[in-house]
Amino acid sequence: MYHKYSFCDDISDYNNELAFLDKAMTCKNFVVRNATTMPFSFPLSKTRKVSALFSNINNYFMFAAWETEKDRFLKYVSKYIPFDNNLFNFALHNTLDVSPWQQSHLQFVLCYTSQGFCRFDGPFVEPDESLTRKHISKLMATRNKNITAEYEIEIPNESINLYEFPLKGQEFLSNSFIITDKRLDDYDLLFEDKLKIYGV
Repeated sequence: MYHKYSFCDDISDYNNELAFLDKAMTCKNFVVRNATTMPFSFPLSKTRKVSALFSNINNYFMFAAWETEKDRFLKYVSKYIPFDNNLFNFALHNTLDVSPWQQSHLQFVLCYTSQGFCRFDGPFVEPDESLTRKHISKLMATRNKNITAEYEIEIPNESINLYEFPLKGQEFLSNSFIITDKRLDDYDLLFEDKLKIYGV
């Protein structure tokens, strides 16, 4: 079982990919080795424990806020609605020191409004206000205890791993699934529709 929505990415056109991962990943826990916005690992966390390893501090702040103070975090994000270009520009180009708590809200806005998976730097869209409020309501009702956010740590390769949209040159551990829009000739193609899923 899985959520049919993600945290801050629109996955509505990728039901087949999500259904395949849900069926293939029969584990009760897994590790996201290159966590960014967790477009597919977030929905899979409905029935699985997920350890998310972040290298981007702002993405880590965002999910740490979700993990530890979900309701407060989402209430603060709601205060920014409706999102607009002034907010995007401030969040992206701000040079002032802001607290990790403030940065977590700004990062959500950037990720939610950026086109494309795992992005926070645009191009930006101004989402429909009513749909945004409905999405926040879904997140309010979502259990947040199945995701553990970690920053720049190593976890032994003792479980299933998931890599979401890895960058060029990424090395993959054994017992891994890779979801990407790129062709990876050295790995086994397990599924292909709008995206490709490989196994290692």
